[in-house]
Amino acid sequence: RLAPGEIERQLQVKCNEWRLQVLGEGATSQEDAAARVASLSPALLRAVFTSAPVEAMSPVLASLVAGAAGSGDSSSLQRLFAFSMLAQICIDDLFRTFDRTMYLRLLERYSRRNVRVASLCQLLLRGSLKSKVRLLLPKILPSLVLTQHMDSIQDICWLLDEEAVQSLVTPQLPFILSEIAEQPVSRIATSFLFILEQVYAKKLTITNICDASLGKVLVLILWNSARLPAPGSYSRAVAAIDHIAQALRVQNKGAGAATSRAQEPKRRADEPAAKKRKGGKGGTVIDVGDEGSLVPLEVVQTLEGSFLHVLDILEIVLSGNRQSPKWSEYSPLLQDPLDFSEESVTCGSEQGTPSLDSGRLLKALALLLEMLPESLHRFAPKLLEFLQNATAFSGYHAQSISCWRHFVKGIGLQRLRPLIPAVVSELLRLASHVKETSLAAFAQLSQELLSPLVVDTCRHAPELVASIPLLPPWDQLRAAR
Repeated sequence: RLAPGEIERQLQVKCNEWRLQVLGEGATSQEDAAARVASLSPALLRAVFTSAPVEAMSPVLASLVAGAAGSGDSSSLQRLFAFSMLAQICIDDLFRTFDRTMYLRLLERYSRRNVRVASLCQLLLRGSLKSKVRLLLPKILPSLVLTQHMDSIQDICWLLDEEAVQSLVTPQLPFILSEIAEQPVSRIATSFLFILEQVYAKKLTITNICDASLGKVLVLILWNSARLPAPGSYSRAVAAIDHIAQALRVQNKGAGAATSRAQEPKRRADEPAAKKRKGGKGGTVIDVGDEGSLVPLEVVQTLEGSFLHVLDILEIVLSGNRQSPKWSEYSPLLQDPLDFSEESVTCGSEQGTPSLDSGRLLKALALLLEMLPESLHRFAPKLLEFLQNATAFSGYHAQSISCWRHFVKGIGLQRLRPLIPAVVSELLRLASHVKETSLAAFAQLSQELLSPLVVDTCRHAPELVASIPLLPPWDQLRAAR
């Protein structure tokens, strides 16, 4: 006799097999899939969608939209509306549920010369088309620039009543440049050329367009990289920033400089030979556990030049300081426009504004600190103040531990001396909060960061021991006590 859970699992498997059979699993192209879906009766289409997994239905929805926006008959559009009516769900909500990128796929096809697609945009999306397009510009424009669809950019400019393409593109440059930075090198050159020639008519240089928004571009690169698991997030961030640095370098030194770049030495972000930095001058005995990696010198220099600006952006957004004159400029950088509710779009309400992912922001900060271990001492007081605020604003999130770890490791004991009492005090406060939410994180903080820092201070800076706060009777701090 099967357990109830096993019966439910087998039923789910059979339902999914039935869906695949109905939808035509053997379709060889999106056109074939669209034709198959278009042939379904509304009742059967509704049955297929009911309680379906998102990953199974997203391609189906894509097929319907592709068929509806195509130049063929209206069967896909009819089926899409039929399902919407039978399921009693707005197509706008249907997109949100099964594939949020359908907004982008649809709006990227928008053209004032294509009445069918323009009408489809108006019909399918709830609320004002202008407000929807303006909200999604950070997602739409990078794609259009990468594909060099100048006609589509001009159509959107016309739709939004912008006087010139430049006025449409310039506010979105941080999003466009951060997306360009993550492309292959060959595509980066053509994308920059498109911006300079088609958008700005050769009146600006790469340096002009990058310098004006470099801090925001770096924040976006770090934020986007922080979505990935740890090994991939670091390498992706370094590569993207390196692409921006190379573009600026070629602009400033000429095309011949790019060929000699391979012979130039690279600067290590950490010491790969050992997991521990020796105690004594400039170091601590904290076990950092990093593998070590190479960071191009241009990346280090680019980050150093915009370091304080990046911190200011992160602090304003993390603190939720809507009174800051920069709030409206910085807050969209760390928000996905597809997360906004309709109320926040149409009414300007803050109620529908998505909450900030504090853990992801702290991970982005950790990536920044990991790339600049040899430079952190230059910003030590400012960075300490920022980490104190960021840790508190995040509700003492466990992800802040890695930020403190890179801070302490990068600066080293000798340069950290004046700040050690404040650092230990803040780490104890963080540990007391983390202890209530994650015992594993608490053990990591206590045994791998806090305790070694106190022990190292006692050995190499005994004059500071009296200034260190009294340690609580935690077993994890036995060695430090």
